Amino acid sequence: MTIADLIRRAADAGVTMTLSTAGLELNAQGQPPASLLAELIVHKTEIIASLTAASVPRQASVWLWLLVKDDGDVIQCGVTGKERPAFNITTVRILAVPGFNRRLSEQEVAMALAGTLEAPTPPPTPSCTLLPHVARRLGVLPAVLLEEKHLEPHDLIEWAGTDPERVADSIRHSSAWINRSFSDPPQ
Repeated sequence: MTIADLIRRAADAGVTMTLSTAGLELNAQGQPPASLLAELIVHKTEIIASLTAASVPRQASVWLWLLVKDDGDVIQCGVTGKERPAFNITTVRILAVPGFNRRLSEQEVAMALAGTLEAPTPPPTPSCTLLPHVARRLGVLPAVLLEEKHLEPHDLIEWAGTDPERVADSIRHSSAWINRSFSDPPQ
């Protein structure tokens, strides 16, 4: 079962979830099943991460267009969406440069016109999704990583964009992880 499934089951049971400065707040008109409440408590950190990621506004995709005029001048134009816009100037060539939402340097313009400019790397993983990904790789709940101080909130911000496997490897090789007690079986 995924976190999305759990959130959907909670909604079907009449439970509404909101994020506030106090954390995750659950409200229901009636008493939801105890088993559902237990699952919501166990997966609280993952639910918060999922709701946080879902509430981050996504920017519209901006495509950069290079307009090469007959005199050789190049005009850079950013347009939302990837449909070729209509430009009211005389051009020799119109070239789409997807993935860029900033002005190109002169060297980058030359590379784009030559067809050798590579798209930028995708944006880093937001810090709100790092914790569940690392926990999954280590076979534990996200709360375990925080409670046992393998990760702290500032680590999530500092390591945003880092490959979760790399973070998990770092934790696996730490003395705190190696020497941790297993009074409860890992989940």
